[in-house]
Amino acid sequence: MTDARGSLDTRLRVAADRGNRPAPRRFDVAVAFTALMLACAATGCRQPVRDLYDPAATMPAKPVSAYAVGLWDSVLRTYARDGLVDYDGLLASPEDLEAFLDHIAFVGPRTTPALFPTIQARTAYYLNAYNVCVVAAVLAQDIPPTMHDFDRGPLDAAYRFRVDGRIVTLGQIRALARAEAADDARVEFALCDAAMGSAPLHNRAFQPDLLARQLIRLAQDAVSNTRLVRVDHGAQRLYLGMAVWSRKQAFIDTYKRETGSESGTLLNCLMHLATPVRRESLNRAVGYETRLLPFDRSLNRRDATAAVSAADPVASGPGGDHLRYQR
Repeated sequence: MTDARGSLDTRLRVAADRGNRPAPRRFDVAVAFTALMLACAATGCRQPVRDLYDPAATMPAKPVSAYAVGLWDSVLRTYARDGLVDYDGLLASPEDLEAFLDHIAFVGPRTTPALFPTIQARTAYYLNAYNVCVVAAVLAQDIPPTMHDFDRGPLDAAYRFRVDGRIVTLGQIRALARAEAADDARVEFALCDAAMGSAPLHNRAFQPDLLARQLIRLAQDAVSNTRLVRVDHGAQRLYLGMAVWSRKQAFIDTYKRETGSESGTLLNCLMHLATPVRRESLNRAVGYETRLLPFDRSLNRRDATAAVSAADPVASGPGGDHLRYQR
């Protein structure tokens, strides 16, 4: 990571250029929605935007002396486990979540730069902001079966929040996280889209002094997660989840940058990120055909672990509303 800073508007433009119904179960639906997500990621899709912030809120009267990330950490330690979220419990007791959202509305690298002097501090801020806003959107939708459907459109553009003094979409927050991280592809595994097929929600807040270790561990876990990376040795195929597939070049660039290699493949990068045990399995996949794993869009709800989408074609084998949550 190189500590190069610019105006928020410039960074947003640069980053943007880089690129109760039954849970969905049919394979053709999963494939169609996966294609839609890829098309929207490439070309952009328009749909109504829901504002999840208080337009009457103002900057705190007194200067903020600290980043209150402990509020978000408390939420995660209480309600996130094994990548799943107890949304019902959180909906019943949203005080810490709401307090953190109110806090980051006017605290961040732009409004309070002294609190975020390093690349690690700013990257951690945007990762935390993205994840807490996604969780807030789930609650604002009254915990639906999925946050990814055809009517609502791409999650990254469907909602707006006040973050760091600006009104932004989830996609803009994601772009800022990527830009601050200097395109370290590991950040893709730290951004949770509230779906079983996305990167799991980490159960601790991201912290500047721990960020490197947190991202390394998340990448190791992700490469071992068969919802994101799956090897079918029988068919000689390597299936990749959306988090990897949609950012293939970023992963290859990460591998080349960190190893000093002048060339590389996506499999090279996955082996580079993996644990030694997982690396052995991936090493047998050299030469395999690479395919996109259909996106399991069912909600990452803790009490819905059995709602695994039957859309997965691969055998598991070896291998403007104000944001307050009232019913």
